[in-house]
Amino acid sequence: MTSQDIEVFGRGTLRHGNLPTRGLSVLEAVIRLGKRRKGAISEHWQGLQLLDILSRLRWCRPARDRALENIRADLEPPLLQSGPMHLLLQTAIVVLPIAFYYVLRPKRNYVPDFPGPVSPSWLYGGFCPSKRSVREVVNIAYAGNLAELLLAPVYGQYEFTWLKRFGSVYQIRGCFGRTHIVIADPVSMNYVFSSPKWDQAPTLSTLMCMATGLQSVEGFRAAGPEHRHLRGALNGAFTASVVQTYEPIFERVAAGISERIDSSPTNTVDIADILSAETLSAISMALLSRPVEELDPGFVQLNINLLRAAARSSKKDLLSTDLLANYIPRRLLYRLLNFRIAGWHAVTRGRDLGLALGRAVVEDKLRVRASGEDQGIEDGYDLLLSGKAGTGTKNLGTEELIAQTSVLLLAGQDTTMPKANTLAFCLIELARNPALQDQLRTEIQAHAPGQSYNQLPLLNAVIKEVLWMFPTEPVTDRLAYEGDIIPLSEPVLDRQGQKIECIPVRKGQVVTMAIASYQRMISQWGSDVMEFNPMRWLDGGSVQTSNIIGPYANLMTFVSGARTCIG
Repeated sequence: MTSQDIEVFGRGTLRHGNLPTRGLSVLEAVIRLGKRRKGAISEHWQGLQLLDILSRLRWCRPARDRALENIRADLEPPLLQSGPMHLLLQTAIVVLPIAFYYVLRPKRNYVPDFPGPVSPSWLYGGFCPSKRSVREVVNIAYAGNLAELLLAPVYGQYEFTWLKRFGSVYQIRGCFGRTHIVIADPVSMNYVFSSPKWDQAPTLSTLMCMATGLQSVEGFRAAGPEHRHLRGALNGAFTASVVQTYEPIFERVAAGISERIDSSPTNTVDIADILSAETLSAISMALLSRPVEELDPGFVQLNINLLRAAARSSKKDLLSTDLLANYIPRRLLYRLLNFRIAGWHAVTRGRDLGLALGRAVVEDKLRVRASGEDQGIEDGYDLLLSGKAGTGTKNLGTEELIAQTSVLLLAGQDTTMPKANTLAFCLIELARNPALQDQLRTEIQAHAPGQSYNQLPLLNAVIKEVLWMFPTEPVTDRLAYEGDIIPLSEPVLDRQGQKIECIPVRKGQVVTMAIASYQRMISQWGSDVMEFNPMRWLDGGSVQTSNIIGPYANLMTFVSGARTCIG
């Protein structure tokens, strides 16, 4: 019989020749020695390796079989017994991957087979045109369509290319292979925004709810009575007549911005940071009669940090947010955040500070009203507390108003976009066009005190143009809470060239409303859609008004329907 060498635990070689029984006993002894020196898991797998070795030995089978039984008996107690906990663990190991796949697997697609970019990545989706470097292709496979759509290095770099290539309706792959229908058709967008069958997709609604609280206006379905009640009351503080009373506040803030720029010791200033702080000051004064200096410094800094974080989202952020928002119930996630999970502390801290600020402001105003003191100029919260801002709906209760503080300040502070905001984009375009600067400055300087800003046509054209070209929210997702049929303004073609006149969707379908794409459609806005041209809004301009949608200037910048931006 030929002797055999067996490596045991990497600690030496056992030679088995004419004394197999003794060799097997040595093996058992080594296993038992390893059991005392190693952890159970490590020992388990090493023991199994030895079992495999022994089972292949052909010498002295009776002794080998006895050794195998002894070794199995030694290995079973820690890991191989089928007690309740071990049975549960083994079941979880089998069931959880199956459940994970079942939940995340792409559901059967009931929508027409629209054209769209190729998706090489199941995790994130993806787009892979022919002329790409290897590094770009690898990055796209990791990040995919959503990263290209939401994190493009140049504003609209991929979105506008897809609009030109695929038209006003196409499909992309979201995280975990989910199909998103991208829509830039004005009739379709107006229908989805206005229909009670549709509401914000979980990603956006959950994030807003976590940042502002379950009792804020963002915490309720748009089709529900709670949301209608809160919106009906809040809208009263932002009517055209009420906003006109805020003009002196906005003028003082604008003057403060000018002073900060003029007093800068260098010729370079970070205008985005200045605008972020001053817009918070403007909304705080208009709603609460409190300058930013009187707000909790922690609340101010957290608000700024949240907006910066939103503007600097990464590919990993997209995936983690998708998982949290789509696969964990909102109320459970809300409770989990109370444990101060790493990375979410700023969200919960900002929410708590916002509630504390709202309570302090409301209690102070109630005290002043009860004492009969002069309240001075009424701000937004004064109107909401007194019921003067009502629009035929029930007035807000004290606790209801307190719960809206974070959402009003966060939404009003900054029209955040990647690395800048809408006002910053406006200043960039004006810097590129000195002649337009001179014309606008001349019109504003000729503005008489007390004259309405609506009587300044060029200023209004510039405002409309920057809102049109750089919408605050370039894309936003909506979720079908019921099966529906989305109308189209004109037929589109699927991949097979068949004409599609409407879009049937099932419950749970996500559609991406491509606001920036709609506002770059040549059929709606003229052939110069890639140019900053305020003159399109003046008499003889290229703006088409056949489809009247949106709350302002035929724009979708502020969306429409029940989720129209407040104010």
